[in-house]
Amino acid sequence: MADQTLPTNAWPANGVPADLIPPGRKRLGFALMAAATLGLLAVIALQILYKTEVTT
Repeated sequence: MADQTLPTNAWPANGVPADLIPPGRKRLGFALMAAATLGLLAVIALQILYKTEVTT
């Protein structure tokens, strides 16, 4: 353990450069998160609509 590249007071996550993730993969991740969020909102909206449906 003689070759430590991180300062002793740094968090391990700070030692990993963000450039290791390619821009295309970052865009894909953002698109997947956006699609999942929109899907969740659509499911919630459908549940609200079905719950407020009045049966006579």
